[in-house]
Amino acid sequence: MIRKDFIAPCVLAVLTTVSPCNPSWAEESAPVVDLWTKGVEISGYLFIFIVLAALVVHLTKRYQPHWGAAGPIQLVDGRNLGPGLGVRLVRVGSRAWLLGVTRERISLLAELSASELPAPPSTPRHPPSSPAGTPS
Repeated sequence: MIRKDFIAPCVLAVLTTVSPCNPSWAEESAPVVDLWTKGVEISGYLFIFIVLAALVVHLTKRYQPHWGAAGPIQLVDGRNLGPGLGVRLVRVGSRAWLLGVTRERISLLAELSASELPAPPSTPRHPPSSPAGTPS
């Protein structure tokens, strides 16, 4: 026969060894993380990253070479006539040439004198958005 006064202390001993009331791992718990402090820290890093990215964009725009802005050769005008076909009016000093442009070659269509040229624009024109070598 099993005595009832013996079972209760044994069950209690087994339960305390299996799940102690004050476990040793509970004393080594992870440190408390303050979410507000971490949020401010991450926001600071994000702000620094955005400022550096804006600085890089500004410097690349400022020091990017300006093609066609300096020098004697000017692209006065240009028109695309189809995929890979177009005409360009190029001026060097007082002389100008009307060029036919295809994907394979550039041909001289006409040479123009200073009297045949339109007056130079007061603001510089940008070249056409798609060159003759690429489809429109």
